[in-house]
Amino acid sequence: MKYYFDQVAVAWTTPDPDYLRNLSNPDCISCASLTTTASDLAMKGQRYDRDPASVRNLVFKGAVGSDHVQVTFVLDQKLSHVVDKDGVVVLTDNPKVVERRIELEWVKGQWRVWDIA
Repeated sequence: MKYYFDQVAVAWTTPDPDYLRNLSNPDCISCASLTTTASDLAMKGQRYDRDPASVRNLVFKGAVGSDHVQVTFVLDQKLSHVVDKDGVVVLTDNPKVVERRIELEWVKGQWRVWDIA
């Protein structure tokens, strides 16, 4: 799970949506949105100037069936900026803290994100 959010940071700062491909279930709406952001940044020639968030307080909530698990966590959104190719700030994300739940699925020997809520 932490690896997934590390990859979101790379996908948004590079920007390159390929860092997120195959890390989640195709039906994960939140995951698709995170990937779309990376695609939009790349298309516009923009990127985040730093890691936009960090994950803490991971709590394993238990198994859901034979191949799914749930984890709650706190996502710390950091003060970060989207900059264009010249380094001009086009958007600012202000700090905030949100509690989230993530469901992971075990598929072909690896964990994938099933859902983020």
